[in-house]
Amino acid sequence: MENDVTFIKPSEIESTLVRLYEKEKKANVVKASLFTLIIFTQEGNREEYLTDLSKSLIKKFPCRIIFIKESIQKGDFILTEVSALKPEGNDEGFFCEFIHFNVSTSYKERISSLITPHVIPDLPIYLLFAKDPSLGDTPTSLGLDKLPLRIIFDSECVSEMSLFATYIKSLHTENTDVGDLNWARFSPFRDLISKVYSNKEKLRTLITCTELTISYNSHETASFHHNKIQATYFQGWLATKLSWTFQGVACDKNTVIFSYQSSYGTHKVYIKDCDKKKSLRPGGIISVVIKNAKEETSLIRDDRSAHIIKICHSCESTCQIPLLYQVSKEGTGSSIVHEIYSQGTSKDFLAVIELLSTWKTGVIC
Repeated sequence: MENDVTFIKPSEIESTLVRLYEKEKKANVVKASLFTLIIFTQEGNREEYLTDLSKSLIKKFPCRIIFIKESIQKGDFILTEVSALKPEGNDEGFFCEFIHFNVSTSYKERISSLITPHVIPDLPIYLLFAKDPSLGDTPTSLGLDKLPLRIIFDSECVSEMSLFATYIKSLHTENTDVGDLNWARFSPFRDLISKVYSNKEKLRTLITCTELTISYNSHETASFHHNKIQATYFQGWLATKLSWTFQGVACDKNTVIFSYQSSYGTHKVYIKDCDKKKSLRPGGIISVVIKNAKEETSLIRDDRSAHIIKICHSCESTCQIPLLYQVSKEGTGSSIVHEIYSQGTSKDFLAVIELLSTWKTGVIC
């Protein structure tokens, strides 16, 4: 992807964008923008991933991107650059505007007033907040909560899920639409569970399960605090949908064990790390195994094709032929697209957030 970088003062942004437009126009390359996406992150905190996400996003959903990076360097400064981002090969013949702010910690409160003139009028505005809001800085404290239609979080930056959930609850009470990239990332398994247990007979086997084991990709990189979030969300989603009551949680080496209670008895949920899969993002769910006294159902990703899930079901007397189910391939930008085009705030997401917020701090991750 081409990146035509011009280093400028903040006051020169608009005039630089005009010159950029005129330059590309002469080359028969048009400007394309469906919305404005504002990204806020901290230096070294998944910056590379967020940049790749931006580049991947514009291939199918061109937009103006305002990328704000809080620097960890000492001093008082705001450095700005403007880029023309073009899809690889540029066969589509369009470019997107990329405005990058590198701002010192002492000047970060000024960033809201600096970016406001550069959102595109009459088009939607979205904010991707890629910093832990429980550690001090929030969209509200930085003045970034007034512009966007929707605030999307990157929870892989979060160090304490219960504190994060508490903040999400308070933000939503202000009638702000919220989302999380990790909530979108495990949507294929939510959809698959809904299809597998689509009738009352099958649903009963799920409600009465005594053991539920969720394995996730343990592959780690420096940009990830932890990888249990999707699995944690998944078990919380099932527990709230099945009306289980949370009893407690314990850790045993690399396994987190949740205990729930319902009118059908006790339900144990095991979250385990699994062998690294290069074809799957860190934290991605690899398998789900559901057991009750008489039956067992497993949903397992194929070793060679992560978008293929094998469904196996067995009981005391029979073992059914495995079924293969194809889910959408997860691209770098697929989760952000899902959250941008979701309407409102998911009720299921809020129910899980409510559950997580009741946990004591330090209970997981």
